[in-house]
Amino acid sequence: MTVLLAAPSSASPQQTGTVTGRVTDRVTGQPLPGATVHLVAANRSTTTTEEGRYELSDVVSGRTELRITLLGYESQRNAVNVDAGATSELRFVLTATHVSLDRILVTAVGPKRTREIANAVVSLDATHIVQERGV
Repeated sequence: MTVLLAAPSSASPQQTGTVTGRVTDRVTGQPLPGATVHLVAANRSTTTTEEGRYELSDVVSGRTELRITLLGYESQRNAVNVDAGATSELRFVLTATHVSLDRILVTAVGPKRTREIANAVVSLDATHIVQERGV
């Protein structure tokens, strides 16, 4: 006679919850669509909707950190406590910042014709353009 004994498993599935929120502009209060919401510990991310809303599901319960990035705005990090089976809300208000670009080199390549140069190289200096046109 064979008897099989099963020991109770001490490994239980991780408890998870959901984090939702909204990302808005500090000055106008308008929603910021297209912002990237990073779940730092899990190396996962999502983007905000046209209404500036986001949702991250299956977030391991406990304290976790989110980072928000959007071109033209200062990035921001905040922590939130996630309860198993529950939804936690975390709102972000971002401050606009100036973005300065380095020099850009643009090269155009076209068909080669007799007595013509096949490549044209243009160098743009944003500082010079801004000073010249008063942008």
